[in-house]
Amino acid sequence: MAAPAPAPVAAEPPSVSGGGVAAAPEQERTANNALYVELLGAGLFYSINYDRRIGDLALRGGLMYFSVSSGTSSSGSSASASWVGVPLSVSYNIGSVKHSFEVGAGITIHHISGSANTLGVESDGSATTVLGHAILGYRYQPPQTGFFLRAGLSPIVGSGVFLPWPHCGLGATF
Repeated sequence: MAAPAPAPVAAEPPSVSGGGVAAAPEQERTANNALYVELLGAGLFYSINYDRRIGDLALRGGLMYFSVSSGTSSSGSSASASWVGVPLSVSYNIGSVKHSFEVGAGITIHHISGSANTLGVESDGSATTVLGHAILGYRYQPPQTGFFLRAGLSPIVGSGVFLPWPHCGLGATF
């Protein structure tokens, strides 16, 4: 008599997390863009940024603008200054599709200009400098549209400067 055929092997049940619910597979990213305001960080005070994810890489471009003016005094003196910063960076994201550790680097182009008028003498001046920055921090970016957050350290380096500088960005993913 022939041996009985082996019983069919049943597929393994789905993995179960501590709450007794099957673990959901990670979603595919459909929202690769983010628009956010970063406080402190590469712009030094603040910056408005556009960020584009390409796989695990994120490319960022931003803009910071700051202006002051003293107006005209009774003696006819006046002064004004403006500061424009353009942060550009690339970072690598390590982790899940939503939560990741972000590590990267970039530059910020700073242009500062000012003018003064006192005692009938007018003076103008401007300067442009480039500072480097690193990126180390946490990034929350959902795979579909929604709230965007990044926070961590962005040390500023260059021109004899080292500034261990924090950053916090809040915005939207789309």
